[in-house]
Amino acid sequence: MEHDVFISYNTRMKNVADQIVSTLEANGVKCWYAPRDVMGDYATSICDAIETAKIFVVLLDNTGSKSPHVLNEVEMAYKRIIEDDAELTILPFKLDKEELSKAMQYYIHRMHWIDASNNNINDAINELLQKINTILKPMKSVSPKKREANTMYEHASDVELKRLKVQERILHRFDGDLYFDYSKEFDELNVLDLGCNDGTYMSESLRHIDKPYTLLGLDFNKASIEKAQNTIKDENKTFKYANVEHEDELDEAINSYLIERGLPGFNIINISFVLLHLSNPELLLKRVRKYLVKGGYILIKDVDDNFEVAYPDTNGYFEKMKELSIADSKLGGYRLTGRQIPYMLSKTGYNSIKLLKEGINTLSMDYDEKEDFFDMRFGYFEEDYTSMCESNPSDKYASSGLAWIKEHYNDLEEEFTEDHFFYNFGIVLFVAKR
Repeated sequence: MEHDVFISYNTRMKNVADQIVSTLEANGVKCWYAPRDVMGDYATSICDAIETAKIFVVLLDNTGSKSPHVLNEVEMAYKRIIEDDAELTILPFKLDKEELSKAMQYYIHRMHWIDASNNNINDAINELLQKINTILKPMKSVSPKKREANTMYEHASDVELKRLKVQERILHRFDGDLYFDYSKEFDELNVLDLGCNDGTYMSESLRHIDKPYTLLGLDFNKASIEKAQNTIKDENKTFKYANVEHEDELDEAINSYLIERGLPGFNIINISFVLLHLSNPELLLKRVRKYLVKGGYILIKDVDDNFEVAYPDTNGYFEKMKELSIADSKLGGYRLTGRQIPYMLSKTGYNSIKLLKEGINTLSMDYDEKEDFFDMRFGYFEEDYTSMCESNPSDKYASSGLAWIKEHYNDLEEEFTEDHFFYNFGIVLFVAKR
């Protein structure tokens, strides 16, 4: 029988063992415990179950810690870790305040145990469930949703537009000076910015350029383009609406601009958080290559949620958010795009491919900066899952996800802003040449 957790206990604790197994299995965690799961020879069955478990839970009190059978089982689990380098976690579950036997202390004295002696037993079992989920989640692969075009940003809400502005502020810490560095190779700089939003990000990034330059920004959010056109009054900067997945729209917007300006092409093409929203990002890279002059650079900024780190994720909440992000998020796009970029660049004819930067983290951020960072990363989740529920009311995954987000969002933010908490956002920045 396949199982995740082996339950070790003395017969005096049978009622507690039953309660633990019932709670864990009601939440999708398959358990093995005797005598229910013994098949054939008793000792052989126990040995086989310990050898295949991912987590070993041992129920302990003073009497149980002296039990030869429990000690034998703990010793087997301990040897799997020490001698076989097995991916097994031992979780002691202590039921009273009595001192454990010296033999038991030898095996578990350095382990963090769940103290059920000070808590309501149900609370302690729920704590055990949370720890088990935290351990098991990384072992269970989360399948990303199918890549598809995301048109939700075409008419982004005010809340989402506000979040994107926060994102711009954070990202300037990541690559704000980069474009100045690359401009040094050219006498004149001509930039194409795909996914320009309201134009302020690239305008700010080019502010210190000390040579002639032009900028064409394209975006398919009409409100953002209108804002750029109305607020950025600079004859060197042009902003146009275009859906970059529509070849005719893309070519018309770019060609008319190049003809009007008398330019042969661009020596920098910037693509920020666009590829993850496309059904065929490789095709876009192939199409825009013809607009990049020989020796010009393409810079691509995108995300890969599996480069994300959250520690200490005590309750497994951030691991759960990662699952919600990768598996089914609509507004968030295809969240494993980052790892695919070098392959796509190589396949579409670019060379000299480099990973320039990876990750934005909370180190050195103050409280206000962490709040902004949290909003940038997680602020779209509730809107995203609400939209999914509205479009498909029978989608149980979306409805349960939305309920979970609403219940735990404040807990996530509180943990995120604590001084000791470390978070790394899985952003990647690649550069390549034509």
